[in-house]
Amino acid sequence: MTKMGCSITKIAEEVLDFYSGCFTVKNLGGGLLYGNIMTDNDIISFEKTEFEGNEFEIKYSINVNSCDTKKLLRFNIYIISNGGEITIPVFIKVLKDVFYTKDGYKFNTIKDFFSYYKKKPKKATEIFYSAEFFNWLIKMGFEHMDMTKLILEDCNRDRAIENFFIFTKLKKQNFTEVIEKNINISIKPFQTKLLSGSIVILKKGYGYIHKELSLKYNSKWIKLKKNIITSDDFDDENRCYVNYEINPKLIDSNFSREFVIIDKNTDVKIDILKLPKIKVSLSNEIYEYDDYGSIIVENNCGEDLFFEFDSKNNFVEFEEKRCVISEKGKVHFKIKRSKMRDFIDKVSFNKKLYIESEIYVKTVFNNKVILKTKKAVLGTSLL
Repeated sequence: MTKMGCSITKIAEEVLDFYSGCFTVKNLGGGLLYGNIMTDNDIISFEKTEFEGNEFEIKYSINVNSCDTKKLLRFNIYIISNGGEITIPVFIKVLKDVFYTKDGYKFNTIKDFFSYYKKKPKKATEIFYSAEFFNWLIKMGFEHMDMTKLILEDCNRDRAIENFFIFTKLKKQNFTEVIEKNINISIKPFQTKLLSGSIVILKKGYGYIHKELSLKYNSKWIKLKKNIITSDDFDDENRCYVNYEINPKLIDSNFSREFVIIDKNTDVKIDILKLPKIKVSLSNEIYEYDDYGSIIVENNCGEDLFFEFDSKNNFVEFEEKRCVISEKGKVHFKIKRSKMRDFIDKVSFNKKLYIESEIYVKTVFNNKVILKTKKAVLGTSLL
């Protein structure tokens, strides 16, 4: 038994003058399928109105030159065969008002105009503010002319066309995000030259951008190179670089913090840490006898310095007690078991279960002695 099937269920198109298309009729059963095609509107014509075979391509053409502008046409195609009947609804929107640009483009709908804007935003903005475009909107029956008038009152043209496309739901509002929201900068004690850096802002989407930048605490030690960013500040990779300068001479405290506020809703935290001239640390917090450790020295004075190492108790023995350190150095030491036992015999452990031994690091900078002390804790496992 023959059974007819069709490759489409409806036709819905926007037509300026002519449109052509095709669909396929198939026999989903046995036997030989045959039939004919009819319609209730003469703007559509068929290459053939009769068919015979198990698979047949039906070509059609639509001519709307005789139709009224802005009219939405609804009619049906009827396929009648020995394998059943199929009705295909047809929806045709007649486009008669075409806008032609000076550079050879044309558009029939707001959607076409938006496509033109994505290719040539500056020229599209000029067209948007023209009397010809406004009249074209009226002719094509644009429903939101009152809102369009309000948008056109904005003297910022880039923002206006952006709002127009957002209002017509053709575009989502673009947004920005900061690549690094926490910036940490260390300054050496002798640093006097200006330090420079950048806040990198990434744009998501395309179109109009206008954001104001400010400092939360108005700190004098930092200066932004720009207070406003716009769409023109973003490169081909949608990145904008907000440069800043930091003046170490204007930083009084060892730690300073400032926030760069971007458009009142995004902030970038900048922390400034003034490094000490000499920083001393130990490799471990607790040591056992016959244990090994290291004392780490960071020299931020900008020149080679001669260092001396010593300890309060003789059971801490240094690999070397004197050395020159340029920027960072490490001196190893050992907790001697035999000398530790001598010390244990001289003290009572009834009151506490650990021993603290002070390690001294001494150097001279600008004719001034710098002495640093660190405590090495000898734990309960010594007993």
